[in-house]
Amino acid sequence: YHSYRNYIGILRRFYLPLIGISFVLALLWSFGFRQFGRVLLVNIWLTVGALLLLALFYHALRVGLERWSSKVPADDERGKFLVDSAKAFLGYAAAVGTAVLLLNMFGLLDPIERVFSFPVLKIGQSHLSFWIIVKAMLILLFFIFMSRILQAYLDYRIYPVLGVDAGPGYAINTIIRL
Repeated sequence: YHSYRNYIGILRRFYLPLIGISFVLALLWSFGFRQFGRVLLVNIWLTVGALLLLALFYHALRVGLERWSSKVPADDERGKFLVDSAKAFLGYAAAVGTAVLLLNMFGLLDPIERVFSFPVLKIGQSHLSFWIIVKAMLILLFFIFMSRILQAYLDYRIYPVLGVDAGPGYAINTIIRL
């Protein structure tokens, strides 16, 4: 996968600097800057470990999806839609997870949250900020992807087994989409 190869390239490029930074932080820790060195070492390596686990989990799911999609007949539009929906959700989840981990690693997540948490609009007793809008958009995208997967799964597996006709199936899918 192109994105996976780019990710591995980034890891190769930053492996030696990460080791160097870790060595410098360990030296700082040994010269008395214990809290500073320990916090940064723990943050860096926990984030690297989390990113590695995320990459392995993403890769395993992507390989599983590819294997499963190879079993779906080429003329089965419902099966292909289910595979495409699952791939889109997987990409979305990996992108959001990676962004959160990287922002947290660089210590930018809290400052970004504070900057975007200033009230922009007041609706009744509630204040609306850009941070709330961003979180709402991420949640909305999550539900859009999940509804697409649910619709595709119902079309591909459930409706044929239960003998649901196209009209009622379309109506159920419309309700799910709404």
